[in-house]
Amino acid sequence: MTYTQSKRSWWSQGKSRVFAFRRSLSRDFDYSTDFFFGLDFLMVVSGGRLNSRNVQFRVCWNIYRMLVILAAIVTLRNCFLNMTNGSDFEIVLNSVQVSLGILSTVLHMALVLWHYNSLMAVRRYVNRRRFGRSLEPSLGIRRDAFYHVRKLVITAVALMCGAIASVPFQDISHHHAFKLPFEDGSSFPILQYFHGKIYLCFTVGIGYAITTVHLVPYMILTGLGAEVKVIAKSFSVIFENTDQRVQWRMEGEPCSVWQTELKMKYYFWKFVQEEIGECIDLHVEFLAMLNRVRPMLNKMFYLFYYTTALSLACAAIYLATKKSISMIFIHTLIHALLIAFEFMILTRMVSWLNEAHQSIGNEVYGLDWAMRLKCDDLFIVEHRSVRKIMTVVMAVSQQPLRLNGFGSEEFTQDRFWALLNLTYNFYNVLNDYNDCCVVKTAP
Repeated sequence: MTYTQSKRSWWSQGKSRVFAFRRSLSRDFDYSTDFFFGLDFLMVVSGGRLNSRNVQFRVCWNIYRMLVILAAIVTLRNCFLNMTNGSDFEIVLNSVQVSLGILSTVLHMALVLWHYNSLMAVRRYVNRRRFGRSLEPSLGIRRDAFYHVRKLVITAVALMCGAIASVPFQDISHHHAFKLPFEDGSSFPILQYFHGKIYLCFTVGIGYAITTVHLVPYMILTGLGAEVKVIAKSFSVIFENTDQRVQWRMEGEPCSVWQTELKMKYYFWKFVQEEIGECIDLHVEFLAMLNRVRPMLNKMFYLFYYTTALSLACAAIYLATKKSISMIFIHTLIHALLIAFEFMILTRMVSWLNEAHQSIGNEVYGLDWAMRLKCDDLFIVEHRSVRKIMTVVMAVSQQPLRLNGFGSEEFTQDRFWALLNLTYNFYNVLNDYNDCCVVKTAP
């Protein structure tokens, strides 16, 4: 193959992949759609995981990941030096904020990789969609949830691309948190310039890692929430499905009027127990899947809670001490607003998942019990069994899902206000330390 033919082949392959990627951004939802939109891409660009078996691609990706890790190590080193060399308090706080973000991201990514099998189990469970396909609202529930995830992923990636576009306009060669560990600016200023730009490019990998570790729990909660809402709809049509099955069965069994009434009662109690059993199996499968992924979510929520509070407090003091607006000032402000917004979204999703789970009990409670479950001496055992089972279902669905970040309360929106209170306490502690210790020791 000549060079021209190779170039044409590469061009056609690249163009086809671009068109395929463009179609994936706007394709309509169907039952073959991967709910975890963009997860594989985010795991690759963040340096988390690569599923490709191409040797050359894996070598390049491993080099890229090592450079991202190296950029994180340099940033942590700068924070340590700023703390030990007696730098200004606001500089130390800004370095601590950056280091907290990096350490939190590394720990969250380690949790995602440690529980990767559980994540993939949830992904298969959500993408399988083996139940509720005959229900009219099920497709709309799953479609709306997928579109929300896709919109959020595209927005997050677009924001990160905007951060990448600002790289050429930044000079970090002397910044306290991102400066390089060596100086070659006096002898080779051009080399120093390119070193800074290359180094900052690899900090983008850290930015994508921050995006990934926040999107992973959002995808999990949204996917499970959509499935449990479909399960609730399955409970709501128990009597309708039972009536259809009884009608189909009776059409093939001609008998007398007395026998017809007796058989209809028999088949009703038989089929209603089967319908309830199938719905309970779906509910149990959902709870089992939640139990599998709960350890990862609780660990992530625990880290999010304390690192976000301390990072917001450090950012508040740093921004309050700055007298001029720079690109780093803007990035610090945007980062603080984003992590607060992401925390609020996660707490809202936990609240939404609990509400979706409680809707199972609401749907069961709304069934026409008085008219449909009439006590009969011949079927009194079945009558008591059905009522007992449905009472248990309502009781279980009203219990919290124990997504609490190892706390006593659920990780719902009330925890967001608790986060703001904790941030305010951290801010007061750091501000008092600055007033009584740092200012007095200043020359």
